[in-house]
Amino acid sequence: MLILELAALPPTAQLCLKSAARHQGLVHTDTGYVGRRPSDKGLSPTFTAEPVAKLVCLGLLRYSRSDAFALELTDRGIALVDCGVVYPEAG
Repeated sequence: MLILELAALPPTAQLCLKSAARHQGLVHTDTGYVGRRPSDKGLSPTFTAEPVAKLVCLGLLRYSRSDAFALELTDRGIALVDCGVVYPEAG
């Protein structure tokens, strides 16, 4: 995997990732993807499939094993939100 900086993501994907972190993941609804849980900062914005698919392809979000409509942050996604940059693992 490549080095990834939060600032390098498109603005909508950045907001989507941060919203997923704040709301303990995303859930698919009739109108798009929204936060799974309420936050003290208010309701989650609604996202289209485009930024969500980009985050899944980058390994920052994954589909939940327990809920077919839910997405959750991966360890890489959490690290990117927390640190602003993630590096590939040495293998």
